Amino acid sequence: MDRLERELRVSLARAAETGAPDPVRLRNPALAGGSKESAGVPGGSSGRRWAAVAAAGMTMAVAAAVVVPIWHSKQAGSGTPRLPAASSSGPATSSAPTPADAPVPHADGKHPLWPLKVPGIPSRTIDQLPVGPAPDVPLPYTLDPRTSPELAAKPTLVTAEGRVEFTGTVGVDLLDARPQGLFVETHGPGHDGEDGLYDVRVVLVGKGNTQRELYHGAVAGSFAVSPDGATVAVDTWIGVATKTPAEVVLVDVASGRITHRLAGRFNYATWLGNTTLLLKDPQSGAPARAWRAPWTASTPETVDPGSTGVIWTAAGLLRVDETQGCLQRLDSSLKVLEASCGGWSIQGRISPDGRYVPVEWRHNGDQGTRRAGLLDMTTNQITAWPADLAGPSWLAPGEALLSPRWYEDQSDSAHCLLATGTCERIPADSFSALFRAATWLGRY
Repeated sequence: MDRLERELRVSLARAAETGAPDPVRLRNPALAGGSKESAGVPGGSSGRRWAAVAAAGMTMAVAAAVVVPIWHSKQAGSGTPRLPAASSSGPATSSAPTPADAPVPHADGKHPLWPLKVPGIPSRTIDQLPVGPAPDVPLPYTLDPRTSPELAAKPTLVTAEGRVEFTGTVGVDLLDARPQGLFVETHGPGHDGEDGLYDVRVVLVGKGNTQRELYHGAVAGSFAVSPDGATVAVDTWIGVATKTPAEVVLVDVASGRITHRLAGRFNYATWLGNTTLLLKDPQSGAPARAWRAPWTASTPETVDPGSTGVIWTAAGLLRVDETQGCLQRLDSSLKVLEASCGGWSIQGRISPDGRYVPVEWRHNGDQGTRRAGLLDMTTNQITAWPADLAGPSWLAPGEALLSPRWYEDQSDSAHCLLATGTCERIPADSFSALFRAATWLGRY
């Protein structure tokens, strides 16, 4: 008995030494000039431009979602934290009892349950992660001479084939990347204090950095490139009186011609497939509109207001019902297939390939600690971030930079590779001026 007691005391002492400390307070320093708003909720002209930039690829997946355990923190001698390997036979399930402080997902009372299981494991601190070097700036990216004159004299796009400068403009933004090339928009000075973009051009940059203008208009509020890259939707309403009629136009990429027009005031348009556009009405509480091919309807189909939060992912349509904190899977007609409630929200930009959706939830019920992580739409698994971090900024489809929350005090970030489940801590002063100034498709 004495020996057993001694071994037990040693085990308890070791467990105490490697136990999870309190969460660290963080803020966002690495991505200087980044938005403090949620990327999931468009705001301002920049937000509306990017609201329609979702992700490529879509195959409906009906498998139920489960959760893999939270990222392991680095303990003494344990090395880099890793995600558990996924089962080759499909999504992993657990027979372990649900911890008392873990949220219990439930249906919304109208639709079948989409089972999402969150283990009640505490968050680690970012200082437990091993320190690594700052990542490279992902290509392609843009530079704005107004914010980084030492890096670019004119609005500039940088690709693997060199730099492209856009003369006669004041700004350039990446819209999307498709097999046809890079879709960018350029704009002129416009008017101070007014939303929207002026003297707008949509340009396709192809091999060898060749340029082909697809669209030129006086004003624009938002843009959306179809998943197959065949069509660009341009919304011309900017919320102020202009001579340009408020409408959504469809531009055929192959010919560079406007093929269809839809009159109306819309906040932004987002594709729900190659043949359906979801249009948001600017009036609060107004229903959204679904405009579908062959695009001849002058009055699009009315859909419920919650449909404006639809996200198109690599495995189907996803929506969050913020009134109940529910994640909902939808079919192509926007019908809810399954729902999982429990304080869920979508916070951040989905990965460029449409696979990973940043989500947040309450760790201990509606009044509990907020946690953040990823919903993998292709494997139906949820994983928590290794610490209380925000973002992510996507450096590649499976490579993310997690930023400290903007209102926190400390400044380090985390660089994570999702394929291996490894994370490294990046000190704030490691980031170059170029990294801070550049903007790419997956930046938060």
